[in-house]
Amino acid sequence: MKLTRRQMMALTGAGLASPVTAMAEVLPAFIPTAVIDAAFDMTRRTGMMEMLVARKVRTVFRYYAYKDQPERNLPHKVLRRHEAKALWGAGINIGAVFQFNNDKLESITPKRGQADAEHALDYAQNTIGQPAGSAIYFGVDGSWNGAAQLAGVMAYFEAVRRVFQQNGNRYRVGAYGSGLVLGRLLDAGLADLTWLALSRGWPGTRQFYNQERWNLFQFSHHLWFGKNQVDGNVINPVAPDFGDFSRSSVGQPADFGTAFLLKDQFYFSSRRKAAVYAKPDTNAKVVRSLTLAYNPIVLKSIKDWHAVSLDGTDRIAGYVRAEVLTTSAQMPAYK
Repeated sequence: MKLTRRQMMALTGAGLASPVTAMAEVLPAFIPTAVIDAAFDMTRRTGMMEMLVARKVRTVFRYYAYKDQPERNLPHKVLRRHEAKALWGAGINIGAVFQFNNDKLESITPKRGQADAEHALDYAQNTIGQPAGSAIYFGVDGSWNGAAQLAGVMAYFEAVRRVFQQNGNRYRVGAYGSGLVLGRLLDAGLADLTWLALSRGWPGTRQFYNQERWNLFQFSHHLWFGKNQVDGNVINPVAPDFGDFSRSSVGQPADFGTAFLLKDQFYFSSRRKAAVYAKPDTNAKVVRSLTLAYNPIVLKSIKDWHAVSLDGTDRIAGYVRAEVLTTSAQMPAYK
């Protein structure tokens, strides 16, 4: 993949010797799988741990919750100590997120905020052994925007913040959700770190992304590691500390050049739906539709076309007209 002028400037600013050297040292082909999240035990999937290492995954986000949820097809949702030890032993950091039916508005109450925070703190410290100074994120998985709904979210996080303060602020508070919710939480001092959800239809998400207030952005639900599907996330180069942790310490903020290059490779679609062609030719077969659920990785460009990956590998899924895609610098409005 040919480096753009922006990429070369980023590498220079990061103090890396040269674009060619950096390309080899950062990630093969810059496929952005550095931070993933998943709702299954990495050690229970054949070959998954080996693939994490081979693809240079830095961090795996896993869940804290009251219990696994097989009724929601999540039989191994909760991070257990054996999995944490396996990830750390492989040199992979962990990110912690509490989520237990937090896609339902009835879960987002002060009472649940207190209970969720107390459970997460106890589990982090006494079961996982999460190092102090790292973060626990709390999911707020909805497109809520009415006054009453937002008041409920704020009250939930007020309870979370209060419990964390009462326990000496051992961990930082992270929040996962829409741009509107994350912006409100930051402004109120109720979240230290933000993880912007993928859905571009959620309120305030475009504005929040473009303001670069986020630490992580969930750019894909469709990354594949063999037969295992996970979510992919990119680190904000200008806010690269996101509270992950190893066995004994908080993860260091990502190197600017690395974070920039990973973010720089995925593109946004400016169309609600666009054609993906088998060849860079509008007369070629349409192999699938590109929807807003996908933020494609551009593998190479050919005149007015981009060859794209949709699964987080270096496999070309098809070709999209260049006018449809925009760089990750700004999230566009879509038609």
